[in-house]
Amino acid sequence: FREIRAVEPTWMRKSHHQFAFFEPVIDEVLTHADIFCVHRDPRDVMHSYRHFLNALDWPEGPKCASAAAFIRAAPMGAMLRYQMEQLPDVLTRWRAHVEGWAKAALVHPGIRLVRYEALNTDYNVEMDRIAAEMGWCRLSRERPKINARTVLTSAQNDPSNVYADTDIAFIRSRIGEAMHRFGYAI
Repeated sequence: FREIRAVEPTWMRKSHHQFAFFEPVIDEVLTHADIFCVHRDPRDVMHSYRHFLNALDWPEGPKCASAAAFIRAAPMGAMLRYQMEQLPDVLTRWRAHVEGWAKAALVHPGIRLVRYEALNTDYNVEMDRIAAEMGWCRLSRERPKINARTVLTSAQNDPSNVYADTDIAFIRSRIGEAMHRFGYAI
């Protein structure tokens, strides 16, 4: 962060790291940066992330033929660089990531949670809300293009993403409370 700030004082960066990576330096970072944690319905995350991982030529994470197998798969490969400890499955990994940032946002006002769904369905309304909250004058209304190859938005309509009752029970047992706290029905 110090190196980037010295070279490029106004910048935006994206990270998939858990909050624990930033915790030792968060107070310093927030003196010159605002952090947005964009969270998304985990069923859609699992769907999109599984397709993304399966398309890669290297072991970024588990490669699974179905959503049911993926939600039960342990994090592995290069994806481990974004988490501080091993977790039992990718669903628990989603929960640890989002809950870590949400807890940090309660203590650090420079950390803001943003729902992906709000950006996706009401982009201008959500961007106006963020701009007003930050005291920004929003100059552009141009919505960035979504890379259709990596961000899948029709998870519920894909036959490979169908969850059986046993899968729904597994999702509830692993992340049901967190989904409820973040406004995702299951």
